Amino acid sequence: MSAIDFTYKGIGELISAGRLRVPANQREYAWDDEHVEALCSDISDALSESKESYFLGTVVLTKTKDGYLEVVDRQQRLATTTILIAVIRDMLLAMDEVRLAHGIEETYLFGLDLDTEEDTPKFHLNVRDHEFYQNCILPRPSDVKRKAKPAVGTHSNVRIKNAATILRRFLESETKTMTVETRKKHLKDWLSYLREHANLIVLTVSDDVNAYVMFETLNDRGLRVSQADLVKNYLFGQAGNRLDEAKAKWASMIRSLETVDKEDTAIDYLRLVSTLINGLTRERQVFERIKPLTESPIKAVTFLETINSFSNDYVAMLTPHHFKWESYPESIRRSVATLNLLGVTQIRHLMLAVTHHFSKHEADRSFKLFVSWIVRMFIADSGRVGRLESIYASLAHNIHTKIGIRTAEALVQRMAPHVANDRDFRDAFAKCHVSKTKLARYYLMALERSADNSGLPEQVPNEDTKAVNLEHVLPIKPESFDIESFEDAASYTTRLGNLVLLNARLNSSAGNADFTSKRLAFSKSPFVITKGVAEYKKWGPEEIENRQAHLADLAVRTWPINTLGRN
Repeated sequence: MSAIDFTYKGIGELISAGRLRVPANQREYAWDDEHVEALCSDISDALSESKESYFLGTVVLTKTKDGYLEVVDRQQRLATTTILIAVIRDMLLAMDEVRLAHGIEETYLFGLDLDTEEDTPKFHLNVRDHEFYQNCILPRPSDVKRKAKPAVGTHSNVRIKNAATILRRFLESETKTMTVETRKKHLKDWLSYLREHANLIVLTVSDDVNAYVMFETLNDRGLRVSQADLVKNYLFGQAGNRLDEAKAKWASMIRSLETVDKEDTAIDYLRLVSTLINGLTRERQVFERIKPLTESPIKAVTFLETINSFSNDYVAMLTPHHFKWESYPESIRRSVATLNLLGVTQIRHLMLAVTHHFSKHEADRSFKLFVSWIVRMFIADSGRVGRLESIYASLAHNIHTKIGIRTAEALVQRMAPHVANDRDFRDAFAKCHVSKTKLARYYLMALERSADNSGLPEQVPNEDTKAVNLEHVLPIKPESFDIESFEDAASYTTRLGNLVLLNARLNSSAGNADFTSKRLAFSKSPFVITKGVAEYKKWGPEEIENRQAHLADLAVRTWPINTLGRN
């Protein structure tokens, strides 16, 4: 391994040196508003407190044959800082500080290309963002290019535009009460701080392979490097002369995964794929489990083909309106939405295996099963929800490696010993507390649909929260109720038997009223199980127990162990 250059410098100094480029395999600009605002606030605080150094982390660069430095890690922070410098330039131009603005452009934004004799950007974003950045951030505000709009469907272009807006508003808010000269000095202070005090550790290596090994080296030394980064960089290092192909496949996978709005999507996804191939894989094990599968260029690219092919299925199983479901039975979309609401991640191994390998009909039937099983486990066996992950994972691994498991019926047979039976489920449901509003609403809506014999009652995503509210019959603060023991009453407020669905208008009139007043609102409700509460003459622990026992009987029918007999 050739020498590695470690330097410690201000982020502004790094940008001013120029020839920085985000490689094609790296993701697009991804910072949301809160990330941009956090960077502004942190630097502003450090500047106002005259901190000698504000540490921005470690950036890894690789030298390319054409003289560029490719940004292997920390491109989001570099891009945002470059946009910030362009915004400072714009504000100085608005103050008619043309000479100073020109100096900023020459120092931080553009460099002269001796071959073409043209000014070229000192920082190049990746291929999907650079044109927009070059048209809408780098030119002066008077340039007609600044009117260009983000490319259709390119969310990263929109984020770049939003970042510039947030940065300008932040600086304008800081300087709005300042005199012109003080404002000018303040903006210059920002530039100076970025150059000399907002520091990075810069690791520069000679080629891609050294950069990928560097990630593993950092991890071995106790610096936090994500398992996803380790996998990516190891795969690229193993790809050899197929590196460009490897980069393209990884980039394609990342583009799919980025449509899922959640943190750590890549590592969660790689963990699931590794489980399908190797058996249950924990996050900390992802790299060590994948590494033996990819120890040659052919194996590395083959594995990249695998994770690219599964990525669409992963996104689909988390997205009810994904295009994959267009040719499936409509009910699978509602199952996906309901599973998202329930939020159990342990079953996702099995969901991915079924989404990828089962026929459309069998996948639809299987997802209905998953909804019932999860509710039964929530209610009757909540302590084992986490431990059941190994069972789901084993089943997913078998589906992926054994051709014979391809039906929902096969899943029922294998899961039967692990799902609460009707008696246990009924007994647990009759005593359960539900403190999470979204779950209480879901349970009651599903029970309501079961009571009025609606089809597939368990498929009820948590919708229309403005029109239908969750009401505690016995209020959380039950001062207005005639209850002998407040402590006893308080222990019943989150029992499901004490909860009802109520039209928002009726709910506002019920509020913390006494039970006699509430009965009138309940009697007007279109919900069958809510209207049933109005039949009680009084309300307390005995009535809550009685109603919840009735709901428990209904729950067995609503979430059966085997849903395959339903249409």
